[in-house]
Amino acid sequence: MKLPHVNAPEVSLPLGISFYTFQIAAYAIDVYRGQVKPEERFVDLGAFLSMFPQLIAGPIVLYHDVSAQLKKRVLSWRHMENGIKTFIIGLSLKMLLANTFGILWNQVQTAGVSAASVPMAWLGALGYTFQIYFDFQGYSMMAMGLGEMLGFRIPRNFRHPYMATSVTDFWRRWHMTLSGWFKNYVYIPLGGSRHGKVRMLFNMFVVWLLTGLWHGAGWNFVLWGMYYFVLLMIEKLFLLRFFEKYPVVGWCFTFPAVVTGWAIFASDNLRAVKTYLMQMFGHLSDAGYWTMNLDLLGQTVRQYGIYLVLAFIFSTAWPYTKYRENKNRLITVVILLILFLLCVYKMQTAASNPFLYFRF
Repeated sequence: MKLPHVNAPEVSLPLGISFYTFQIAAYAIDVYRGQVKPEERFVDLGAFLSMFPQLIAGPIVLYHDVSAQLKKRVLSWRHMENGIKTFIIGLSLKMLLANTFGILWNQVQTAGVSAASVPMAWLGALGYTFQIYFDFQGYSMMAMGLGEMLGFRIPRNFRHPYMATSVTDFWRRWHMTLSGWFKNYVYIPLGGSRHGKVRMLFNMFVVWLLTGLWHGAGWNFVLWGMYYFVLLMIEKLFLLRFFEKYPVVGWCFTFPAVVTGWAIFASDNLRAVKTYLMQMFGHLSDAGYWTMNLDLLGQTVRQYGIYLVLAFIFSTAWPYTKYRENKNRLITVVILLILFLLCVYKMQTAASNPFLYFRF
């Protein structure tokens, strides 16, 4: 029996559906638990659910984060000034760093992953690692800045995740509002770590399966979630105390593991994942794969070397600490103005490069 072919219509999903769906779900659960009072005014509830600074790509804002501000916001020139400064920093991270590393990643893809040397494959994965961080961190800071201009304190979403000394520590620092959501609304309700190791590992499995699927229905996202489940399981059982005792060793394990994770995440399908990981790991003992295309590697390092240095610097707490210490000085205002003008120039001259998390 031959079944008829049915053309399924393509359905366009609204931007940011995964973010505001989580916000609505969290609000309903918190009301059910009695942790927050139900909002009586539809306008205030609508304002919470449709808060435009973070609506499309987070951070995920919970009702108790902003409920008091919905009733009474504090607006001042100081809030406006600080919000504008934070917005410019976020815009600069996106336009000047994230987009540049996006070009590096695209160059490796365009040249052909299967033809990439081991160093070139790692350099491309490193490019995507910094692209997604500065892209998402930039958007989050822009959301925080816009929120402050409007009198809302939007929660912080990143805390220098590439300085993490374990994979566990990384997920305490990366996309903190998403990690907190899964912890409070999935992991703990399932029992958390209260019912022995086997149950804890099962709960972790569920969380990371859902985390992968939250980012997309592709098998690469499922594999990415399972990759982190395995790493976190190994850490919980064997390595975490060792990494806490020797943080440098922990960082040397964690950062390459995160770069590898982003190579899985960025690939379109499982075949692409296999190809990229083979170029990163499958030829480590083959000298030919280290020395092939040295001219291209040298040209790429010269082109992006300064950006890689800046990326590592801006992945630490140091520049942000210095900014907070000097944010009211004239020189800081001048630097921010220059950065803003550079961003405007990039917008005018570069191709459209939307935020990566708009697709999730």
